[in-house]
Amino acid sequence: MAITIFDANDLKKLILERYDTVLHIHDTCGSLYMNLDEPNKEIEEFITDFFAKKNAKAVFSDDGLSLKVQ
Repeated sequence: MAITIFDANDLKKLILERYDTVLHIHDTCGSLYMNLDEPNKEIEEFITDFFAKKNAKAVFSDDGLSLKVQ
């Protein structure tokens, strides 16, 4: 399933409400790239579960600050 900017925006709102943290969204040539200001394992798990429910995979950078959706 393709992830839309609307899905990413929904995720951004949920993270802000639940964790008081901003998820930055960047729409690049055919894919979404997102990042956090600080690594957070709880938010990382939440994002992973959010995309898994949409049959997609969140791939985080080693530092836990950025991710791509596949």
